[in-house]
Parts: sequence; C-alpha cells; structure tokens
Amino acid sequence: MLKQPRLRFLLADDAGAGKTIMTGLYVREMLARRLIRRVLVVSPAGLVGNWLREMRVLFNLSFHLVSGADAKAHNPFVGQDSDLAIVKLDTLTGERMFARLGEQGVVPYDLIVFDEAHKLSARRNPDGSIAKTGRYLLAEALCGASTEEEWALPWQAPHLLLLTATPHMGVDYPFFALWRLLEPNVLATQEALDTIPKTRKHHHFIRRIKEEMVTFRGPAIYPPREFADLDL
Repeated sequence: MLKQPRLRFLLADDAGAGKTIMTGLYVREMLARRLIRRVLVVSPAGLVGNWLREMRVLFNLSFHLVSGADAKAHNPFVGQDSDLAIVKLDTLTGERMFARLGEQGVVPYDLIVFDEAHKLSARRNPDGSIAKTGRYLLAEALCGASTEEEWALPWQAPHLLLLTATPHMGVDYPFFALWRLLEPNVLATQEALDTIPKTRKHHHFIRRIKEEMVTFRGPAIYPPREFADLDL
C-alpha cells in the first residue's frame, strides 16, 4: 500500500485478520512522511468506539468523533481538530452533515477510509437499471465518481481505502460497484473489470484468509478450522 503514489485500495482480509491495524500502520507512516495530513474514517456506528480506541492506544493518533450535533452548531470539518476525524456512515449520509463537506473553508481530505465497505451497496435491477443506496452515493461523492447534482462536492480525496471481509457476497454487480469506486474513469463497466489482468488488480486489491496468515518465522498464526460432523 505504501508503494502506491495514489492509493485506491480494497483491503479484503478475513474478519479479525487486522484490517484496522493495517490502516493504522499506513496512516501513521504516511503522516510521518508528511504525504498526507487530513484523514476521514467513515465507519458503521457499532465500530466507531473500536476505531477511536485502537488509533489512540496503538498508534497515538487522536481522532475526533464528528456527531450530528456538531454539524448543527458549526462545521466540524473545518479547523485543526478536523484533520483526523471519524464519522458514522449513516450520519455522514444525512443531508445536513454531507452539506458541511462542501462548504467554503473545508480543506479536502487526503485519505478517506470506509470500514465495512460492503455496506456501500449498489445493484443492477432486472430491467438493467442501477439502484444505488445513499451510502454508495456518498462514497461516489468522496472518491470523485458522482454524477448526481445533489451529491456534488468541490473536491475529492486522492487516497481511498475500502475495508471489508466480504467483498463478494455471491452477486457480481455489487462487487464491481466497489471496484468502480477505486477507479471510476477506468472501470466504467463491469466488462472493464473483467478484462484487467490479475497482476494489475494486485495494485488495488488483497484478500487473505486466516489460514494463510503466518508469523515472521513461518508458523500459522491461527489454528486450522475444524468442522464437526452433524447428523441432520
């Protein structure tokens, strides 16, 4: 990830394999190199506390939690306290909070992180039309892929990191929709994704399951899964 001058990455390691830790390592190193300054983490509500705790305890990064009440009182995305910010996904999807991102005085974020990125869902209907959730429209706006006037922003983040343990849930189009967020100009169609060589995909995607993960000395980190014989 550090080798990418413009990070557009789908980190899809198994659940519990350390995606939050990987993100913290990347953010800490990029800040140290002064290659980024402003980071916005967009997370489901139930994981916000975990993000705040792990960034503070493990990486000494004091992220500020942006709430809906903050948006009512002032613009929480302006000022030094907004450089490292965490916001709940459904809070940022709200009209008032999203509008704050486009107001004058907001310095563009260098890196956007979406946790549980499979929640940014879009699907193809039987008639061929595309249905996008508000969450997906939000992601389009932040990564520069939006074509909707009400989701327009005067800026886009150069670096985008999508985290999910379930990138493909048995339906091809939602999986393509995540890839499209990474490179909206290149991956305009599902066919475009299918034609990309695997070697090029590795610049944007990695998935490791627990059974594949080993220590620096070689032994497996996690014990093998055992499946009980069930008499059904």
